[in-house]
Amino acid sequence: MQIKLILSLLMQHVIIGGINRQEGQDAIHKLNGKFGKDRAHFMDCDVTNECDFDNLFTETRRIFGYPDILFNNAGMLEDKKWSQTVDVNIKGVLLGCFLAFKYMGKDQEGGKGGVVVNNASILGFDACAGCPVYNCTKHAVIGITKALGAEFHYKRTCIRVCSICPGVTNTELVTGAKGRQYMGEWGEETARQLSQLPQQEIGATGQAFMYIVRHGISAEHYIIEGSEVFHAKPPPRQTFSTLKRSFKKD
Repeated sequence: MQIKLILSLLMQHVIIGGINRQEGQDAIHKLNGKFGKDRAHFMDCDVTNECDFDNLFTETRRIFGYPDILFNNAGMLEDKKWSQTVDVNIKGVLLGCFLAFKYMGKDQEGGKGGVVVNNASILGFDACAGCPVYNCTKHAVIGITKALGAEFHYKRTCIRVCSICPGVTNTELVTGAKGRQYMGEWGEETARQLSQLPQQEIGATGQAFMYIVRHGISAEHYIIEGSEVFHAKPPPRQTFSTLKRSFKKD
């Protein structure tokens, strides 16, 4: 649904990278049947593999010219595979940002700038006791976005780096989360917490993505929850810190 909206309203071409070739090819067949021949392409890409990810950019440039937008969308909610979850959710996002700077940055030959949207989560702000690994990786994505979207980088690259932070969305990532956590009772707690939050369909996240591409401010975060977009601005730590003791010497 997200890609259909993007192709119909925003982009001329889309290249999808992923590790499931059959699903990718099926998606491309449907998209090109609806929107026209060669509007969408699929490439094998493991986002934790720098060579794979680099090749995604170089092939995009070869076929269509320099890319304008990167959606760092790969993610896992599977604390049973906690090491892989960290690699995909953190290393994959970092690699995507670094390669976007390399191939899209205005300071690079042929680069025009553009937009990077990192897929974070409302759990980049909140805690979920049942999935602590996923939870910490999404906090990391918030930090990556704040750092790489800062003016220091933007004034050099002209790339806006923003994060989209979906709430509970009707996807397999969420519906299958209960059975994929580190311990059985942790999965039950994850399902319990998620069930208490507002629900939404994936189409809402597609609309939010397009809003961020058009209007998002670099280094800022946008929550899409209950099919509504919120601009999230965490306050400076000084505004919520309470002094308990001083160790300064007189």
